Amino acid sequence: MPYLKRFFLSFLLCLPLIPLFPQNRISFDDTIDSFAMDFSLRFSEKKNIAVVAFETDDRALMVHFIDMMVSKLVEKSRNFTVVERRRIEILERELNFSLTLKVSDETIQEIGKYIGADIVIYGAFRKGISENAHRMTITATVTETGQILSQKMYAIRNDSRLPGFTKDEKARLWTLGLSLGSSFSQPLLIGTIHGTIAPFHYSFLELGVDAGFLSRKPVESYYSISPFAHYAFFWPFDKGGIYIGAGVSYWHSNTTTYIEQTVERKILADAIAGVNLIDMIDISYTLRTNFAKVTNKFSIGYTYRFN
Repeated sequence: MPYLKRFFLSFLLCLPLIPLFPQNRISFDDTIDSFAMDFSLRFSEKKNIAVVAFETDDRALMVHFIDMMVSKLVEKSRNFTVVERRRIEILERELNFSLTLKVSDETIQEIGKYIGADIVIYGAFRKGISENAHRMTITATVTETGQILSQKMYAIRNDSRLPGFTKDEKARLWTLGLSLGSSFSQPLLIGTIHGTIAPFHYSFLELGVDAGFLSRKPVESYYSISPFAHYAFFWPFDKGGIYIGAGVSYWHSNTTTYIEQTVERKILADAIAGVNLIDMIDISYTLRTNFAKVTNKFSIGYTYRFN
């Protein structure tokens, strides 16, 4: 079946192109660099700039944002004179506001006028329901009029190196499990023991063994054993995730009838897809082929998740 061979080879070649992180998500620090670069290109005239607030529930993350934004603005343009964070913190005490809470437009303008800034920059960070659904907004406004010069919204990737972020262990799938399934032909019943190893985020190596029993023909006795190794990309969600990958398996089967015994050994290419639910139920589909014949396996089972 040449068309199937071409399809399967195309599938394997496309797997490395699957991103390890959700699309359009960038790191926290890269958003600051991107905003500073865009701002310096759009507004090149000499300006006094103050980074006045960053709405977050973690003060250390606010300090990181302001200090890095100040550094990047100075780095991107020599025309900018940027107020240091320590001066803003003095005003924080004098004017009785918080750099980490939502600051009103009036307060932002008041801060800008007080320190002689032409432009004020501020941001807000929102944690999403999952560790990879965070959002950040950065805004630059004219102090005198409150006119918004630039406003950017970013989808933020989790970064456990920074304060305010959690260690994203949900992106690693370490499991050990048992599954029961069928090829709906031969073998009719497939038992699987398998485990996943995840040294990297958003992907894992799966190792396991299939044991197949029962033939659709009542005059045959049948068994098979098939060790396999798969590598898959993994997208976590709350208590679980979905995955897709590919690998290889070694197939050894024994079919016995009244008149003969047939032993079959072959190496197969595998494509897999599946979902882990509530961190303990695994549902998967496996397509196997030697490019002359195709077999399938659908299975469902219990997994113990270590992380």
